[in-house]
Amino acid sequence: MTITAFSGLAPEKYIPRSEREEDSPAEFTLKPLNGLEYMEVIGQLINDEDLGWQITGRGLRIAISYGVIGWTEFNDADGKEIKFSKNNVKLLPSVILGELADKIINISEIGEAERKN
Repeated sequence: MTITAFSGLAPEKYIPRSEREEDSPAEFTLKPLNGLEYMEVIGQLINDEDLGWQITGRGLRIAISYGVIGWTEFNDADGKEIKFSKNNVKLLPSVILGELADKIINISEIGEAERKN
């Protein structure tokens, strides 16, 4: 069996659900996690007796730190655009951070074609 390098690491644009009806929605550039980054995030899974497998806050934070690589139309209260930086990620509302982390993890999971390699 030949091992083939995972090639699905192209960044994707993503508009959060709450922004989809807006005239100028905030749009985020998300990068799928590479294998080592994904393992670091998955290492933060816990098995809750009632809820099943859940990812910890630390796992979500790791996904965000690796996966959010840009944005447009993210503005402060005065309407001034906030420039992307890893430090400014902390300005995002927690509900948006959770949604972005879920999307990053989802686009990082290998598909059937990669699984066969």
